[in-house]
Amino acid sequence: MLHRISGDLTTLAGHFVLIQQVNCQNRMGAGLALALMRRWPRIANDYHGYCAGHTPEELFGHVQTSTLGDAQFVCNVFGQLNYGPRGHFTDEHALLAACNRIIHHAGQARLPVFVPANLGSGLAGGNAEQIQAGLAQAAQRWSADVYLVDFVPNLFIAPRAYRA
Repeated sequence: MLHRISGDLTTLAGHFVLIQQVNCQNRMGAGLALALMRRWPRIANDYHGYCAGHTPEELFGHVQTSTLGDAQFVCNVFGQLNYGPRGHFTDEHALLAACNRIIHHAGQARLPVFVPANLGSGLAGGNAEQIQAGLAQAAQRWSADVYLVDFVPNLFIAPRAYRA
């Protein structure tokens, strides 16, 4: 089921899978990616290490996962080949295909999935309605709890606020 909540994804606690979109150019340093790598530096180290072994074209559509703790995962989805100050960089099909795989595995493990409400549509310019509809379909298909999170700075997302 798709749920909508407010909070700050950098405050997640308990067991979770967090999905974010990244580019295939080995550049991380804006938006949610910047906030997450400040909170959990391992995310940037894992991302850069993974990118170093692949061309941008090889990365496209892949998922690189950072394990932060016991059943705490951040999944970097390579859903945009390039990036820039303005434009449409998200490939909605590639993004949603990868998210579908993540949601499937999370549903099997009974882990809640957290996604920024503007996944792929913020700096990357993707179609928010299409992406959110695709996430809702995946949540229903795989009987997973997926939480779209509207950003509110410093608003703690407590483990009891969702079914783990």
